[in-house]
Amino acid sequence: MNDDDRIEASLRRAFAPPDLTALHRRVAEAAARAEASAPTRSSTPWIAAAAFAAAAAAVLLLLRRDDAVPQVPDVAQVQHVAPDPGRSVGLRLAQLHAHAPALPTRTDGACLAEPPPAPGACVGDGPRFDPGDELEPLGECGGPGGPACDRATIPTPRLIHVRDRSGAELLVCIAPLQADPRPSLPDDAGLSIFRRELGGFVAYEITPLSEPLALARLVP
Repeated sequence: MNDDDRIEASLRRAFAPPDLTALHRRVAEAAARAEASAPTRSSTPWIAAAAFAAAAAAVLLLLRRDDAVPQVPDVAQVQHVAPDPGRSVGLRLAQLHAHAPALPTRTDGACLAEPPPAPGACVGDGPRFDPGDELEPLGECGGPGGPACDRATIPTPRLIHVRDRSGAELLVCIAPLQADPRPSLPDDAGLSIFRRELGGFVAYEITPLSEPLALARLVP
């Protein structure tokens, strides 16, 4: 029996309804004992009736007490279900996508979507994003040589915001592979998430399109 089976069995024992047949039998036995021990025949009927009524009242009290205060299983037997951190990251990214994150742009002096203009001008780890002619960079944080992401509002260490030719806006988040955020979304979110590994990094594209466009433009 595994842990799930033991937990289910414990819950069934804790919340099982009382056996009314057994209770009825105990009431009848109590009435019979009262009748057998009665001092005179003339007093037997009311003694038996009183014993039966007392036993029945005890049964009702027991049933009401069980209904009002259900037995709680041992806390040690209840398995804790941890929240899904990937779903939390995915929902925060979807919220950023819906409200167009205000990320630094080229005019802010960040090294965005282009090679460093001179050796050592923009240094840092992580893949470089080359938008080509298909994508328009709108902003980026956490990139090599650029400003860091505000982790109070952005759940990943690097985020890129781009637009394709049709006007669809895409988000690309990048993180070290050992800190893979694994974002996820419900099926009805209206967005898709695509994943790509690049050496020691992992990238996710959050897009309203049916296929990724930006992941292929990342250069390890």
